[in-house]
Amino acid sequence: MKTVVITGSARGLGYEMAKNFRAANFNVVLSDINEENLSKSVEDLKSLPGEGEVIGVKCNVTVLDDVENLAKVTKDTF
Repeated sequence: MKTVVITGSARGLGYEMAKNFRAANFNVVLSDINEENLSKSVEDLKSLPGEGEVIGVKCNVTVLDDVENLAKVTKDTF
């Protein structure tokens, strides 16, 4: 199964893209700096039809350690 990582995906265009990947049976990794919005978006996305897994990782893409963690969590999970 294919996996997609979408940054800034707790709302807006990123979340809409995630919904389409979910519907296409991808594993979806949501990422955002707002942990509260991220958690809600992960739960909402899990409730939509799709075969892949959905996880959320808090990440500020301007912080190298956060980006490295996002890659590590994604690789370790999938």
